[in-house]
Amino acid sequence: MKSSQLYKPYDHAGAVAFYLKRKNEIEASIQQTSRTSKRISYARGAVFLGMLTCIVWRIANWPLVDVGALGLAVLGLILFVGLVFYHSNVIQRIETLNLLADIQAESIHRLHRHWNKLSHIEVDQIYRDNPIAVDLDICTSRKTSLLQLLGRVHLPGGKNKLADWLLNPSAQYDIRTRQQACQELCDLHMWRQDFELEARRLSQQSFDPEIFLTWAENPTWLKEHPVILWIARGLSLTTLIGIALHLTGVTQPYWLIWAAVNLLFTAVFSKRIQPTFTQLGWRQRPFYHFSALFGLVDKIRFSSPGLLHLKQGLSAEGRSAYHQMRNLERLSHFIEIRKEALLYLPLQALILWDFHLLDRLENWRHTSGTKVRSWFEHLSDLEALCSLAGFAYDHPEYTYPRIDDRLEKLNACKLGHPMLPVETCVKNDVTVGPRGHFLLITGSNLSGKSTLLRSIGVNIALAQAGTIVCAHSFEMPPIILGTSFRIRDSLEEGVSYYMAELQRIKSVVDLALKARETQQIMLFLLDEILQGTNAAERHIAVKQVLAYLLEQGGLGCVSTHDLDLANVEELKNHSQVVHFKETYLETPSGPRMQFDYRLYPGLAQTTNALKLLQLVGLTGTSRKSNPS
Repeated sequence: MKSSQLYKPYDHAGAVAFYLKRKNEIEASIQQTSRTSKRISYARGAVFLGMLTCIVWRIANWPLVDVGALGLAVLGLILFVGLVFYHSNVIQRIETLNLLADIQAESIHRLHRHWNKLSHIEVDQIYRDNPIAVDLDICTSRKTSLLQLLGRVHLPGGKNKLADWLLNPSAQYDIRTRQQACQELCDLHMWRQDFELEARRLSQQSFDPEIFLTWAENPTWLKEHPVILWIARGLSLTTLIGIALHLTGVTQPYWLIWAAVNLLFTAVFSKRIQPTFTQLGWRQRPFYHFSALFGLVDKIRFSSPGLLHLKQGLSAEGRSAYHQMRNLERLSHFIEIRKEALLYLPLQALILWDFHLLDRLENWRHTSGTKVRSWFEHLSDLEALCSLAGFAYDHPEYTYPRIDDRLEKLNACKLGHPMLPVETCVKNDVTVGPRGHFLLITGSNLSGKSTLLRSIGVNIALAQAGTIVCAHSFEMPPIILGTSFRIRDSLEEGVSYYMAELQRIKSVVDLALKARETQQIMLFLLDEILQGTNAAERHIAVKQVLAYLLEQGGLGCVSTHDLDLANVEELKNHSQVVHFKETYLETPSGPRMQFDYRLYPGLAQTTNALKLLQLVGLTGTSRKSNPS
């Protein structure tokens, strides 16, 4: 199951072929490892039966001395235990291979845009409620979202981080830094898959990060009361000395008195030390699996500034996060001793086990506790970057955009919608701007107006997140994006459709005002706005809204059926008019409408509302009333 670390597909089909080949290799390894597992099971059974036979033979021939049978039984026990551990490793290997196979399968489904076969990526409500997320299908409750397309995020922090980058504009420097990180991670394809494997394994375990972070960030208790620690040490030493004196015959078993004192000392402070062991108990063990992710970062060498910064942030007191989490993992094993009463109670009575363990845990918290949250943040950043890099790896035919605050327009050559299947995605050249100008998109129903708007918006989101865009070339200034697409009324809040539209447009206007105050550029995407009123009032209202947005220095795109907007005097000199068109064909099977989804200059010359009625059979009908 060997694959080139630096393999790069030449196109979409090459990426599919690579994932399919690797998936077949992994499945072959699964079959081979499963056969090994079955043979080990048979061997375990045979060894156990042999060991049992020796024991029965020894019992049946008691009291005769049979050293050979006893020796074989002991040897069988050792061999059986060894096989159990080996079998456990083989089973774990099969689980790992299955996860790797799932990664390849999801990558193939992602490339083919098989949305129903992709696992849903859930993010916090604040991102799902974002109007841009809904309008552009960034991270909706449906599976057909940009977040599903990017995928490869499994940790809650990584999912939210990726959603945040897609929805909120970033500084030009941050975008460039992420692009460099993506380009480097794109070459580390196998390393990215290993990272996703560990993140995927971790996501399958339920845990609450705040429980662990609360413990890590809280102030230490034992260190603030050093007298208690020194008393515990003194009692432990006294008890051990008493045991030694008793065993040598110097004194009577007075150490039993000190053991009782130790238990009483434990009872006095149990309420103060118990919460730590509860917060770090087995329910929080998934946090220790983070060490596998930290270990992958610890072993890799990065060169881009962003990745170097992330790796440098994964340390404390000169030691890497990987080593610190490994130390905590080792300490956590000693916590499990508390569940074994027959072992724990003697240890607590003799050496005050809890106090010494708590001291070690608080030493760890003092050194690393305040850094843990930032470590998890860095892992979230890295997982989000791996998602963006994986998208770039899968689509080598796409391009990295140029984002420069010296630019005045958005210029895109062969721009397409990345969520459409590659085979059906039609690409167009698009120019939007400069400030104070807009693209007026006309055309009949179903011709592609809304898809073009979403193509622009989604690619802007990708560009400002720091990855590739679905275009041959793409350049733009840093912008604030405002959209108005999907409007919903609300019976619960008593909001009509028209009022909901006005509220959304008001939010776009507010963005334009904010952009002007902060000397930024706002790009608006408005799809058939103000449909909740009559045509005459809609024409006037849309004209006023556009004039106001342009006055604030905005630029953008508007789709409309209102062809008269192209002739409005106040807007004429600020608009570039384009259109989509359709072809109406008469075929032996009936009339058919054909769209090429190509963008043409000028105003649309046709409409198709009535023809669509004919196509669905809603014309030429008549009512028949019953005679009186």
